[in-house]
Amino acid sequence: TQFFNEPATTEIYTTSQSSAASDVYKRQVMSWRVRFNDGSERFFEVGTGEEVTPVIQILEFNNVIFECSLPDTFKGVDEVVYGSSRFTQEQLDSMQVFTDGQVTIDSYGLINYIRTSFENSTRYTLTNEIMAELAAGFIENLGLNPANYVLDSLETVSDGSHKTRYIYSDADGNLLFENFIEIHLSDLGIVFASFRVDEYSKGIRSDDFVSLSAVLLEHLDINSDNVFVITNIDSGYIRETIISENAIACWRVIYDDGNVQYFSVVTGEELIVD
Repeated sequence: TQFFNEPATTEIYTTSQSSAASDVYKRQVMSWRVRFNDGSERFFEVGTGEEVTPVIQILEFNNVIFECSLPDTFKGVDEVVYGSSRFTQEQLDSMQVFTDGQVTIDSYGLINYIRTSFENSTRYTLTNEIMAELAAGFIENLGLNPANYVLDSLETVSDGSHKTRYIYSDADGNLLFENFIEIHLSDLGIVFASFRVDEYSKGIRSDDFVSLSAVLLEHLDINSDNVFVITNIDSGYIRETIISENAIACWRVIYDDGNVQYFSVVTGEELIVD
């Protein structure tokens, strides 16, 4: 048997008598980690000797399967506040010239681009690499830095074309879910795009955020026979409605059945978004 003095970390623990997230959201304890020769580990709170259990172990024991890492800490601010679109009408007019397309913007700041000329078009074999190159070129032509946008989804539609969605990632690695660029590609290249790129300001930076593992323990029905397979987790900011100026700091949790949930990193509540 080996003993380790484990300092309080971002890992969250709960006692065997409690599994409610409200009890463990912000509880971090100094613990002893006892590692046995068979590779198993147990944790005991310093001072009381009470055995504690990392919440992640409770989730995994109750049919919650993680196909991704569990980022239990959030680095960022409590919210971002959106302003007007980054693009002026003059910029949109010039965009129509260099893209050979028609550009419109709606009252919510969503910009739509439709390519209108395919004369002398190059035909492409749309590999992932080619699509990434075409998308990066389009983003750069908008006057944006492609390195600030991460591929969020890639979908093949019924006519054999592809739809890719890129989301802006800030300096902390958090996604601004409403600052996105969606690009539709065929073997003729980019045929349609819709994007929203709004100016924004950041709120208050804090370390007082809840643990995602405790949030999942609260919201998933782990006492049922259901198996929850989580394929991806992202941190970012989401508006609750399309007209909201404020976007709340959140975790986005994606399941293997396509279901998506957003949870506030401040309160742990599930966010119902439009």
